[in-house]
Amino acid sequence: MRKTTKPVIVAGDFNTYWGDHELYLFMQAAGLSNANGRAVYPSYPSGSPRKELDFIFAQLPESR
Repeated sequence: MRKTTKPVIVAGDFNTYWGDHELYLFMQAAGLSNANGRAVYPSYPSGSPRKELDFIFAQLPESR
């Protein structure tokens, strides 16, 4: 993804929580940033969300 000249968006349920090492490794390897910045938007459990489980990551051409 780092070599593309077009914007990249990756979104979904990653089945891991914000702060877990796997997310950091994925973001670093792909050159992605969290679209929420430093804000936390809990999405799990759905009835009374307390943990962030769903994410939107982006890589914009002008940020390379």
